[in-house]
Amino acid sequence: MSIDPLAIPDSAVQHTSNLGLQSFFNSFSMETKDCRVSQQHLYIPLGEQQLALPLSYVSTLGRHRYQGDIYLINHVKTNDEYQVDSNINNANKIDFSRAVSLLVSHYYPNIDSKTHDRFFNRVGESTRYINQALLALEQRSQLGLSADNFIQSEQSLVGGHSMHPAPKSCEPLTEEQQYAYLPEYAESFAIEWFAIHPNYIASQTKTPQLLHTFKALLQNNLYLDGKTTNNIPTLIQQGWLALPMHPLQAKEWRENIKKHGLYEYVVDCQLSTHGWTATSSTRAIYHPKLAWMLKVSLPVKLTNSLRLLSEKEAKRGVQFSQILQTAAGQEMQQRMPNTKLIQEPIWASVKDSNGQCLDLPLVCLRENIFYHFQAPLKSQPQSNTHLLATANQNINDESQIGQWVKSYAQENQLSLEVAARQWLNQFMNKVIHPLCIARSDYGIILLAHQQNILLDIEDNLPVGMKYRDCQGIALTDIALQRFSTLFDDQDPEYYVQQDNVDPYLSYYLIGNSLLNTIAAISADTQVDECSLWSVCQHAFSQWRQAQPKDSGFYDYLLTSPTLNWKRNFFCFLSDFNEATLPDPSQIYCEIDNPFYESQPRARLYP
Repeated sequence: MSIDPLAIPDSAVQHTSNLGLQSFFNSFSMETKDCRVSQQHLYIPLGEQQLALPLSYVSTLGRHRYQGDIYLINHVKTNDEYQVDSNINNANKIDFSRAVSLLVSHYYPNIDSKTHDRFFNRVGESTRYINQALLALEQRSQLGLSADNFIQSEQSLVGGHSMHPAPKSCEPLTEEQQYAYLPEYAESFAIEWFAIHPNYIASQTKTPQLLHTFKALLQNNLYLDGKTTNNIPTLIQQGWLALPMHPLQAKEWRENIKKHGLYEYVVDCQLSTHGWTATSSTRAIYHPKLAWMLKVSLPVKLTNSLRLLSEKEAKRGVQFSQILQTAAGQEMQQRMPNTKLIQEPIWASVKDSNGQCLDLPLVCLRENIFYHFQAPLKSQPQSNTHLLATANQNINDESQIGQWVKSYAQENQLSLEVAARQWLNQFMNKVIHPLCIARSDYGIILLAHQQNILLDIEDNLPVGMKYRDCQGIALTDIALQRFSTLFDDQDPEYYVQQDNVDPYLSYYLIGNSLLNTIAAISADTQVDECSLWSVCQHAFSQWRQAQPKDSGFYDYLLTSPTLNWKRNFFCFLSDFNEATLPDPSQIYCEIDNPFYESQPRARLYP
């Protein structure tokens, strides 16, 4: 592999948006102790030289915002203001592409040229995509965005993972496929249907219910397309399974079906139904007038993982639905009345000739909670649901969360500092606490990173949340006790020892969701991050004092000097498939814990 000379746009293009640059350098600086901040600049040593990046916002949590320029200067002491300023001038300005190459060569000298070039090209492709996606978003804004807040927010996450070197990497998609199927372009597309012989169906759902559910989905989709049941293929009418596939999934399946020898049992119906569009994850797709979303197996590598679903992941969704139906599950939901746990209770795939479930054709059905059965063809009431990752994203140095805090302050005649603390306190109670209750009192680990949290907003405040992604669920010993009637007959699909789970959970719920939210509020309001940490520290302390069944997570957050952090930069550079790593610990490191102090801070009342 060689470097694509156009992989990373030059400075004339790259500064359309700083989101790609921001995620690249923030992800790197979290994983090395060498980076330092001085005089509103981030400095990255490169031997006798160093990179200097002017910052528009300095984050104690490492979520900096960048002005967009990069300078290559001599390695001098950063506490000497005169020396630093004299080196930072236009003569020393370099492009993002050169900065990437210099950084990788210095910090990872042992990687081979193929790995270096692949990483370089992926970073470039991601950066180029972010710029194009931002232009598409601006064009949609001018034309008038959808009244559907849910999908509008899903398709506005143009920057992707905010702490990743190539957050919109999407191999091996062509530009045409990116435009057609990735969420940021908000395009509508058709899904494709296959008929599966009953003996070759892989699922946990009883066959009659499974056939009825998928056939009803096909029938309703045809109806919305203006077609009748006469368009339903004969095999499906005769009792074969109607299995939908994403166009990319179907394309890959057609190219691989020969090796499975299943021509007689998996029949391409040559039938498409329209009206689907991608959510922020790309592999979960949405139709506003149908009762199910689809979560599909995609042969595409997005950020760190090949997005193929597996049987074991799909089974977690079924087990989670079973848990919620138990008495203890009902009790848990009653304790969090403003939280909706979106279920994925049904899945289907194809068995090979040996009876093994195949990953590629696997499809999960996810509740479409934005669908209203009573009036599927009428305009839907506008939801106030927003993707947390999109709300935290800063475009033109401003985030949606920052706007909410400012509006809340203005409407209630509060200072920004008081408004910020009150907003965060509400976020802790309505968003973070329910997820902690699931962990501490029920042994359910919800890996709630900010792309799996949907905020419910009223009067500029968070009043509830929705959690999705049943594959990101694990169970501890407490779950085995609380849901013992369920586990008398089956094993947990993903069991973890409660002594080991807290650092892992903290990366998703704290590092990815809470700390990004704190930084977004602070950056937009100029309220000191330390002031906001106190709100969180007090909440964790209160929840621990309430004597949960297992206080381990709160203990970890309040007494550990460090938190677990995923090395997204290293993982992506090394080309690991995170989903199949035998030892995930190798991609984690430790970062300072902002909620730890030997002497607790005095409370700053929100």
